[in-house]
Amino acid sequence: MIFLFLSIALTAMGQIDQRREIYIPEIPGYKTLKCDFHTHTVFSDGTVWPTVRVDEAWLDGLDVIAITDHVEYTPHQEIILNRNSSWEIARERAHQMGIILIRGAEISRKYPFGHFNCLFTSDNELLNRKDSMEAMTEALRQGAVFQWNHPGWQRPREIPVWEKEQTEVYSKKMMHLIEIVNETSYYPLAHQWAIEKNLGITANTDIHGPVYMNYGQKVHRPMTLVFAREKSEEAVKEALLAGRTAVYHMDTLMGKEEFLKPLFQQSLKIRTPVITIKGKQWIDVVLENVSDIPLMLSFKGGSDEYAEIGKGVYVPAHGSARLTVKGKQENYSGKRTYAIPCVVDNYYVAPRKGMNAVIEYTVIFEKK
Repeated sequence: MIFLFLSIALTAMGQIDQRREIYIPEIPGYKTLKCDFHTHTVFSDGTVWPTVRVDEAWLDGLDVIAITDHVEYTPHQEIILNRNSSWEIARERAHQMGIILIRGAEISRKYPFGHFNCLFTSDNELLNRKDSMEAMTEALRQGAVFQWNHPGWQRPREIPVWEKEQTEVYSKKMMHLIEIVNETSYYPLAHQWAIEKNLGITANTDIHGPVYMNYGQKVHRPMTLVFAREKSEEAVKEALLAGRTAVYHMDTLMGKEEFLKPLFQQSLKIRTPVITIKGKQWIDVVLENVSDIPLMLSFKGGSDEYAEIGKGVYVPAHGSARLTVKGKQENYSGKRTYAIPCVVDNYYVAPRKGMNAVIEYTVIFEKK
């Protein structure tokens, strides 16, 4: 069976051999690391060998992954060595590929308790306890960072429910992160809880089979952005405990404004910051997006007695777009600087709520 898994995985990986670089800007004081904190291998209920997870992460442009095989659910008993095996097998490959590999495990219990990833553990064998809280307490003793996984999974309409079990876990400092995106599912209510309870937010694949079968080469996997002081395991852990994370899902970025605002400022460049308009002429302000995340901008205002602009603009990833400005007077001359308020519709600072921003440019008006 091992050879079958390996054959499938190697065939899949052989289809591509170039890393897909994903450019998301740095923000002042931090490195932007692309991460997946929820993956599985044949050492629980996954179908690929641990080293394949590393190769997939490298090909997909990631910096950090955690292998989080289930503690309790190990259907491939014929290959189980111990609950640390997946990390032990993959760590040398991760070192070779420049990927930070975090040791982790998933404590998987029926609702209302749910599933929790324990990251940065030291011995996953010790987490195999019958009592849920005993397992979590052992992970806490090992210095784990805890993530509540897919809180809406198997719930009616995928709407999460906060039970007394979550209250207990949270009160005992055993919930640092909450997974607001799992594979293709987004949980707005979990996003709101993260804001209210000051939890770090994550987006992960929870991948069991080969990654290419879910995402291929055209659609990026969901990922957690971690704003770390350096690229190291210690810096990642510090950032997670401090809640310095954001979520990159589909074409949407989610997170606190203190992180999204500088990302926006680093991503959008005004290539024509000064334009000249003669009379009622139409002139374009050229906007360039230097990141891999598109920008969807809606304008709340910006028109005055001298000039007007449209309602919105889409600036593609690594592309440009035109913001058209129209003069409103034939015989006005002068110079005006505009700070146009807008909403970045695909930068969520709260559940499905876009981020407020400003675009600045100067217009020199000349008489026709």
